[in-house]
Amino acid sequence: MATFKWANDPMPLLLTSKFIVPNEHKPNLVNVSDLGDSIPTVDMNIDNNEALVHDISRACEEYGFFQLINHGIPNELCHNVLQVITEFFHLPYEAKVDIITEYIKDQDTKEKIFMWGEAFFHTWGPIDDSYLQNLPCNPPSYRKIVGDYIKEVSSLITKILHYLQRRLGEKPQCTAQANYYPPCPDPEQTLGLRDHTDLKVLTPLLADEGVPGLQVLSNGKYKSACHRVVNNKTKKRATFGIFVGPEEHTKIGPIKELGGRALYRDYTFQEFMQVFRNQEGQRRMVKEYFRKTGEGEKVTQ
Repeated sequence: MATFKWANDPMPLLLTSKFIVPNEHKPNLVNVSDLGDSIPTVDMNIDNNEALVHDISRACEEYGFFQLINHGIPNELCHNVLQVITEFFHLPYEAKVDIITEYIKDQDTKEKIFMWGEAFFHTWGPIDDSYLQNLPCNPPSYRKIVGDYIKEVSSLITKILHYLQRRLGEKPQCTAQANYYPPCPDPEQTLGLRDHTDLKVLTPLLADEGVPGLQVLSNGKYKSACHRVVNNKTKKRATFGIFVGPEEHTKIGPIKELGGRALYRDYTFQEFMQVFRNQEGQRRMVKEYFRKTGEGEKVTQ
Protein backbone atom coordinates (compact mmCIF):
# COMPACT_ATOMS: atom_id res chain seq x y z
CA MET A 1 0.00 0.00 0.00
CA ALA A 2 1.27 3.46 -0.68
CA THR A 3 1.46 7.23 -0.71
CA PHE A 4 0.83 7.84 -4.40
CA LYS A 5 -1.66 9.74 -6.55
CA TRP A 6 -3.64 6.73 -7.73
CA ALA A 7 -7.22 7.48 -6.88
CA ASN A 8 -7.48 10.92 -8.50
CA ASP A 9 -4.71 10.66 -11.12
CA PRO A 10 -6.16 11.16 -14.63
CA MET A 11 -3.21 9.30 -16.18
CA PRO A 12 -3.54 5.54 -16.85
CA LEU A 13 -2.19 3.43 -14.02
CA LEU A 14 1.05 1.65 -14.87
CA LEU A 15 1.95 -1.73 -13.46
CA THR A 16 5.69 -1.28 -12.96
CA SER A 17 8.07 -4.02 -11.86
CA LYS A 18 7.99 -2.94 -8.22
CA PHE A 19 4.37 -4.17 -7.99
CA ILE A 20 4.88 -7.55 -9.66
CA VAL A 21 4.93 -10.42 -7.17
CA PRO A 22 7.00 -13.61 -7.60
CA ASN A 23 5.33 -16.39 -9.59
CA GLU A 24 4.64 -18.47 -6.48
CA HIS A 25 2.60 -15.60 -4.99
CA LYS A 26 0.61 -14.64 -8.09
CA PRO A 27 -3.15 -14.90 -7.52
CA ASN A 28 -4.17 -17.16 -10.43
CA LEU A 29 -7.57 -15.47 -10.60
CA VAL A 30 -9.11 -18.25 -12.70
CA ASN A 31 -9.16 -20.37 -9.55
CA VAL A 32 -10.61 -17.66 -7.29
CA SER A 33 -14.15 -18.65 -6.32
CA ASP A 34 -17.00 -16.43 -5.19
CA LEU A 35 -16.52 -15.77 -1.48
CA GLY A 36 -20.17 -16.52 -0.80
CA ASP A 37 -19.66 -20.08 -2.04
CA SER A 38 -16.59 -20.77 0.09
CA ILE A 39 -17.34 -19.47 3.60
CA PRO A 40 -20.39 -19.92 5.87
CA THR A 41 -23.12 -17.34 6.44
CA VAL A 42 -24.29 -16.53 9.98
CA ASP A 43 -27.74 -15.02 10.51
CA MET A 44 -27.66 -12.70 13.54
CA ASN A 45 -31.45 -12.44 13.58
CA ILE A 46 -32.31 -15.96 14.72
CA ASP A 47 -34.07 -16.37 18.07
CA ASN A 48 -32.20 -19.48 19.17
CA ASN A 49 -29.04 -18.22 20.91
CA GLU A 50 -27.61 -21.71 21.26
CA ALA A 51 -27.93 -22.22 17.53
CA LEU A 52 -26.23 -18.87 16.92
CA VAL A 53 -23.35 -19.78 19.24
CA HIS A 54 -23.03 -23.09 17.41
CA ASP A 55 -23.01 -21.43 13.97
CA ILE A 56 -20.36 -18.86 14.95
CA SER A 57 -18.17 -21.42 16.74
CA ARG A 58 -18.36 -23.87 13.86
CA ALA A 59 -17.44 -21.13 11.37
CA CYS A 60 -14.43 -20.14 13.48
CA GLU A 61 -13.25 -23.71 13.97
CA GLU A 62 -13.66 -24.87 10.38
CA TYR A 63 -13.11 -21.72 8.31
CA GLY A 64 -11.81 -18.77 10.33
CA PHE A 65 -14.14 -16.51 8.30
CA PHE A 66 -17.88 -16.00 8.05
CA GLN A 67 -20.35 -13.61 6.46
CA LEU A 68 -22.91 -11.87 8.66
CA ILE A 69 -26.46 -11.21 7.51
CA ASN A 70 -29.25 -9.42 9.38
CA HIS A 71 -26.58 -7.83 11.56
CA GLY A 72 -28.63 -4.72 12.31
CA ILE A 73 -26.31 -2.11 10.75
CA PRO A 74 -28.36 -0.03 8.27
CA ASN A 75 -27.48 -0.72 4.63
CA GLU A 76 -27.49 3.01 3.89
CA LEU A 77 -24.86 3.63 6.58
CA CYS A 78 -22.66 0.82 5.21
CA HIS A 79 -22.96 2.33 1.74
CA ASN A 80 -22.12 5.81 3.06
CA VAL A 81 -18.98 4.53 4.82
CA LEU A 82 -17.60 3.00 1.64
CA GLN A 83 -18.58 6.10 -0.32
CA VAL A 84 -16.86 8.55 2.02
CA ILE A 85 -13.75 6.32 2.16
CA THR A 86 -13.62 6.38 -1.64
CA GLU A 87 -14.03 10.17 -1.59
CA PHE A 88 -11.13 10.44 0.86
CA PHE A 89 -8.81 8.40 -1.33
CA HIS A 90 -9.78 10.57 -4.30
CA LEU A 91 -8.58 13.73 -2.56
CA PRO A 92 -5.46 15.44 -3.95
CA TYR A 93 -2.22 13.81 -2.87
CA GLU A 94 -1.28 16.81 -0.71
CA ALA A 95 -4.52 16.51 1.30
CA LYS A 96 -3.86 12.94 2.38
CA VAL A 97 -0.08 12.52 2.35
CA ASP A 98 0.21 12.87 6.15
CA ILE A 99 -2.53 10.31 6.78
CA ILE A 100 -1.98 7.53 4.26
CA THR A 101 0.04 4.58 5.53
CA GLU A 102 3.42 4.14 3.82
CA TYR A 103 3.99 1.35 1.32
CA ILE A 104 3.43 -2.09 2.80
CA LYS A 105 6.07 -4.37 1.34
CA ASP A 106 6.26 -8.11 0.89
CA GLN A 107 8.21 -9.34 3.93
CA ASP A 108 9.11 -12.74 2.48
CA THR A 109 11.15 -11.76 -0.57
CA LYS A 110 14.68 -10.36 -0.83
CA GLU A 111 13.49 -7.66 -3.21
CA LYS A 112 10.69 -5.65 -1.61
CA ILE A 113 7.42 -5.76 -3.52
CA PHE A 114 4.80 -3.03 -3.26
CA MET A 115 1.13 -3.94 -2.87
CA TRP A 116 -1.48 -2.48 -5.25
CA GLY A 117 -3.56 -0.35 -2.89
CA GLU A 118 -3.43 2.40 -0.30
CA ALA A 119 -4.60 2.52 3.30
CA PHE A 120 -4.59 4.38 6.58
CA PHE A 121 -5.00 3.34 10.21
CA HIS A 122 -6.66 5.13 13.10
CA THR A 123 -7.40 4.08 16.65
CA TRP A 124 -10.83 4.15 18.20
CA GLY A 125 -12.38 3.22 21.50
CA PRO A 126 -15.83 2.26 22.70
CA ILE A 127 -15.56 4.50 25.80
CA ASP A 128 -15.93 7.98 24.25
CA ASP A 129 -15.78 9.85 20.94
CA SER A 130 -12.40 11.54 21.49
CA TYR A 131 -10.87 9.37 18.75
CA LEU A 132 -12.97 11.25 16.16
CA GLN A 133 -10.60 14.22 16.42
CA ASN A 134 -7.86 12.06 14.89
CA LEU A 135 -9.93 11.21 11.82
CA PRO A 136 -9.68 13.14 8.54
CA CYS A 137 -11.69 16.37 8.50
CA ASN A 138 -11.95 16.18 4.73
CA PRO A 139 -14.33 15.07 3.26
CA PRO A 140 -16.42 17.08 5.77
CA SER A 141 -18.82 14.18 6.35
CA TYR A 142 -16.05 11.65 7.10
CA ARG A 143 -16.01 11.96 10.91
CA LYS A 144 -19.79 11.89 11.26
CA ILE A 145 -20.33 8.89 8.97
CA VAL A 146 -17.42 6.84 10.30
CA GLY A 147 -18.34 7.75 13.89
CA ASP A 148 -21.93 6.56 13.37
CA TYR A 149 -20.71 3.35 11.77
CA ILE A 150 -18.25 2.62 14.57
CA LYS A 151 -21.03 3.01 17.15
CA GLU A 152 -23.12 0.47 15.27
CA VAL A 153 -20.29 -1.98 14.73
CA SER A 154 -19.22 -1.65 18.38
CA SER A 155 -22.61 -3.01 19.40
CA LEU A 156 -22.23 -5.84 16.88
CA ILE A 157 -18.72 -6.65 18.15
CA THR A 158 -20.05 -6.81 21.72
CA LYS A 159 -22.70 -9.31 20.64
CA ILE A 160 -20.26 -11.52 18.75
CA LEU A 161 -17.72 -11.49 21.59
CA HIS A 162 -20.53 -12.35 24.00
CA TYR A 163 -21.35 -15.45 21.98
CA LEU A 164 -17.69 -16.38 21.62
CA GLN A 165 -17.05 -15.84 25.33
CA ARG A 166 -19.56 -18.57 26.05
CA ARG A 167 -16.89 -20.77 24.49
CA LEU A 168 -13.88 -18.51 25.12
CA GLY A 169 -13.58 -15.20 27.10
CA GLU A 170 -11.89 -11.64 27.23
CA LYS A 171 -12.19 -7.84 26.47
CA PRO A 172 -11.28 -5.67 23.40
CA GLN A 173 -8.94 -2.90 22.22
CA CYS A 174 -9.50 -1.66 18.68
CA THR A 175 -7.96 -0.04 15.61
CA ALA A 176 -9.59 0.63 12.25
CA GLN A 177 -8.19 0.62 8.73
CA ALA A 178 -9.61 2.12 5.55
CA ASN A 179 -8.37 0.60 2.28
CA TYR A 180 -8.66 1.52 -1.39
CA TYR A 181 -7.65 -0.78 -4.26
CA PRO A 182 -7.79 0.91 -7.69
CA PRO A 183 -8.41 -1.06 -10.88
CA CYS A 184 -5.23 -2.85 -11.94
CA PRO A 185 -4.11 -3.16 -15.59
CA ASP A 186 -3.02 -6.78 -15.02
CA PRO A 187 -4.37 -8.17 -11.72
CA GLU A 188 -2.72 -11.55 -12.36
CA GLN A 189 0.69 -9.98 -11.71
CA THR A 190 0.17 -8.28 -8.37
CA LEU A 191 -1.82 -8.30 -5.11
CA GLY A 192 -3.75 -5.73 -3.13
CA LEU A 193 -2.38 -7.38 0.00
CA ARG A 194 -0.35 -10.59 0.14
CA ASP A 195 -1.23 -13.76 2.04
CA HIS A 196 -1.50 -13.02 5.76
CA THR A 197 -3.37 -13.76 8.96
CA ASP A 198 -4.73 -10.99 11.18
CA LEU A 199 -3.02 -10.30 14.50
CA LYS A 200 -6.10 -9.43 16.50
CA VAL A 201 -8.98 -11.51 17.84
CA LEU A 202 -11.81 -10.28 15.64
CA THR A 203 -11.91 -8.39 12.33
CA PRO A 204 -15.31 -7.20 11.07
CA LEU A 205 -14.69 -6.12 7.47
CA LEU A 206 -17.05 -3.92 5.45
CA ALA A 207 -16.36 -4.19 1.73
CA ASP A 208 -17.90 -3.11 -1.56
CA GLU A 209 -19.03 -6.70 -1.91
CA GLY A 210 -20.60 -6.53 1.56
CA VAL A 211 -18.55 -9.38 3.04
CA PRO A 212 -17.49 -9.00 6.72
CA GLY A 213 -14.72 -11.32 7.95
CA LEU A 214 -13.61 -12.77 11.27
CA GLN A 215 -10.60 -14.67 12.63
CA VAL A 216 -10.21 -16.05 16.20
CA LEU A 217 -7.47 -18.10 17.91
CA SER A 218 -7.81 -20.14 21.11
CA ASN A 219 -5.44 -23.03 21.87
CA GLY A 220 -5.53 -23.95 18.19
CA LYS A 221 -9.32 -24.49 18.43
CA TYR A 222 -10.32 -21.40 16.46
CA LYS A 223 -8.51 -20.60 13.22
CA SER A 224 -6.75 -17.43 12.16
CA ALA A 225 -7.45 -17.92 8.47
CA CYS A 226 -4.82 -17.04 5.91
CA HIS A 227 -6.23 -14.60 3.36
CA ARG A 228 -5.18 -11.99 0.83
CA VAL A 229 -6.55 -9.19 -1.36
CA VAL A 230 -6.65 -9.71 -5.13
CA ASN A 231 -7.21 -6.92 -7.64
CA ASN A 232 -9.69 -6.30 -10.44
CA LYS A 233 -8.94 -4.99 -13.91
CA THR A 234 -11.99 -2.73 -14.23
CA LYS A 235 -13.41 -2.18 -10.74
CA LYS A 236 -12.11 -0.34 -7.69
CA ARG A 237 -12.59 -1.81 -4.22
CA ALA A 238 -12.96 0.02 -0.91
CA THR A 239 -12.97 -1.71 2.48
CA PHE A 240 -13.14 -0.68 6.12
CA GLY A 241 -11.81 -3.13 8.68
CA ILE A 242 -11.90 -2.96 12.47
CA PHE A 243 -9.27 -4.98 14.33
CA VAL A 244 -10.37 -6.02 17.81
CA GLY A 245 -7.74 -7.30 20.23
CA PRO A 246 -6.62 -7.25 23.88
CA GLU A 247 -4.81 -4.48 25.78
CA GLU A 248 -1.03 -4.85 25.50
CA HIS A 249 -0.57 -6.09 29.08
CA THR A 250 -3.40 -8.61 28.86
CA LYS A 251 -2.24 -12.14 29.61
CA ILE A 252 -3.14 -14.56 26.84
CA GLY A 253 -3.40 -18.30 27.28
CA PRO A 254 -5.62 -21.29 26.62
CA ILE A 255 -8.83 -21.38 28.64
CA LYS A 256 -8.66 -24.31 31.01
CA GLU A 257 -12.39 -24.98 30.74
CA LEU A 258 -11.89 -25.98 27.11
CA GLY A 259 -10.12 -29.10 28.33
CA GLY A 260 -7.22 -30.98 26.77
CA ARG A 261 -3.49 -30.30 26.99
CA ALA A 262 -2.50 -26.66 26.49
CA LEU A 263 -0.83 -26.26 23.10
CA TYR A 264 0.50 -22.77 23.85
CA ARG A 265 2.19 -21.19 26.84
CA ASP A 266 0.82 -18.05 28.50
CA TYR A 267 2.13 -14.69 27.23
CA THR A 268 1.11 -11.03 27.10
CA PHE A 269 -0.15 -9.34 23.96
CA GLN A 270 2.82 -6.97 24.26
CA GLU A 271 5.16 -9.98 24.11
CA PHE A 272 3.25 -11.27 21.10
CA MET A 273 3.73 -7.96 19.27
CA GLN A 274 7.45 -7.92 20.14
CA VAL A 275 7.94 -11.35 18.59
CA PHE A 276 6.00 -10.15 15.55
CA ARG A 277 8.35 -7.17 15.13
CA ASN A 278 11.45 -9.32 15.70
CA GLN A 279 10.43 -11.50 12.77
CA GLU A 280 10.34 -8.53 10.39
CA GLY A 281 11.85 -9.42 7.03
CA GLN A 282 11.28 -13.15 7.33
CA ARG A 283 8.33 -15.51 7.07
CA ARG A 284 6.53 -14.86 10.31
CA MET A 285 5.79 -17.79 12.61
CA VAL A 286 4.59 -15.86 15.64
CA LYS A 287 2.02 -18.35 16.88
CA GLU A 288 4.54 -21.18 16.56
CA TYR A 289 6.96 -19.24 18.79
CA PHE A 290 4.58 -19.66 21.73
CA ARG A 291 3.64 -23.26 21.02
CA LYS A 292 4.74 -25.77 23.64
CA THR A 293 7.13 -28.51 22.58
CA GLY A 294 6.10 -31.73 24.29
CA GLU A 295 5.09 -31.37 27.92
CA GLY A 296 7.53 -28.57 28.79
CA GLU A 297 7.29 -24.82 28.43
CA LYS A 298 10.29 -24.44 26.11
CA VAL A 299 9.60 -22.71 22.81
CA THR A 300 11.84 -21.85 19.87
CA GLN A 301 11.83 -19.07 17.34
